[in-house]
Amino acid sequence: MGLGRKVIAQDGSGSDHRVFGQAGVVATDITVEGGAQTHAPTDVPEAVDADSVELAARLVLAVIEDVLSSKPN
Repeated sequence: MGLGRKVIAQDGSGSDHRVFGQAGVVATDITVEGGAQTHAPTDVPEAVDADSVELAARLVLAVIEDVLSSKPN
């Protein structure tokens, strides 16, 4: 939330992480905005929005830091 992004909790998502959730493994999906349609011929590295990827990376880092700081010693 500190990154100014909305978190949307959903069950039954059809993305690549779905099988982990079905197996009882906590999983998440972080998407990026812009670029080409996913899994289409135009889905090439040059079409990826760099700012959106950076924001996703910052989100992952913030979650990792939060988990590590709340871990009991």
